[in-house]
Amino acid sequence: AVWNGDDWGIELVDREGDVGLYTSLAIDGQDFSHISYYDATNGVLKYARQDEDGWQIEVVDDDGDVGQYSSLALHGRYPTIAYYDSWRHDLKAARLPFLPTDYQYLPSIRTKGVD
Repeated sequence: AVWNGDDWGIELVDREGDVGLYTSLAIDGQDFSHISYYDATNGVLKYARQDEDGWQIEVVDDDGDVGQYSSLALHGRYPTIAYYDSWRHDLKAARLPFLPTDYQYLPSIRTKGVD
């Protein structure tokens, strides 16, 4: 829902099943909305982002029953989402995109006689 100064504009973002629980909202520098939320029908964490074409929805994590109590933060237009994994009883975090500092570089190993 968005207040335009006179009344509320209400927009349906996702209608697939029992969705929209444990939401977290962030607005980026271009006034586009980003929402993380729990899909109770499928037990997954979803992320919806608004752009010029409307709403783009994707599943962030579907490994077990995950996504409750989500908390979303933006770094520019890139989201980081903290959430609860009720299957493993863990706190998890997901970030997009992967940054060069996210990778572990292992030393290369060469075996003699193998090209």
